Amino acid sequence: MHVHLAKLTSMKRTILTFKQKVSWIAGFTAFIFAVLVFTYLTFPVDKFIDARNWEAIPCIITDSGVVWSTRSNRRLHIEKVRYTYQFGGATYSGERYKFLRFASGYSEIKALVDQYPPGTKTTCYVNPKNPADSVIIRGFTPDMWILLFPLSLICFSVYIICLTIRAETRVSRVC
Repeated sequence: MHVHLAKLTSMKRTILTFKQKVSWIAGFTAFIFAVLVFTYLTFPVDKFIDARNWEAIPCIITDSGVVWSTRSNRRLHIEKVRYTYQFGGATYSGERYKFLRFASGYSEIKALVDQYPPGTKTTCYVNPKNPADSVIIRGFTPDMWILLFPLSLICFSVYIICLTIRAETRVSRVC
C-alpha cells in the first residue's frame, strides 16, 4: 500500500508539473503579447501627454474627406483633414487629426469630416520644439478605451503566473 501511495504521489507530481509548465508558457506568452500590443498602442499616448504643453494656434482647413487606407491587408475608411498654420513666422501644413486612430464606420468618419470642411477656421496644437508636428484633437478621445484590453491581458497573465508559482509551492511542500 505504501509503495502504491508513493507511485501515486509521483504521478501527481508529474501531472502537476506538466500543468504548471503549460500555465507558465500560457501566462508568459500572454504577458509578452500584451506588453507588445500595449507598447504599440501607447506610442501615440506618449505624444498625447506631451501635447498638453503644445501651443494652441489658429489654423485653416485646406482639405478634408474620407479616404481608403490599406492596413493589414484590410481596406479601412480613415479621415483625411489637412490644414495650414503659421508658427514663428513660417507657414506649415499638417494632416494629423488625433494621435490614436482606430477603424470606424464610414458614417462616423463622414460626420467627423463634415465638421471640418475646407475654409473652416479652427485651433490646432503645435509642438514648439518641432513646429512641423501638430494635431487638431490633442485630448482624450473615446477610442482610447481600447488601451484597457492589453492592460487587462497583462494583469490576467500576471495572475496566471502567480497562480502557477503558488501551485508549485504547494506541490513542493506536499511531495
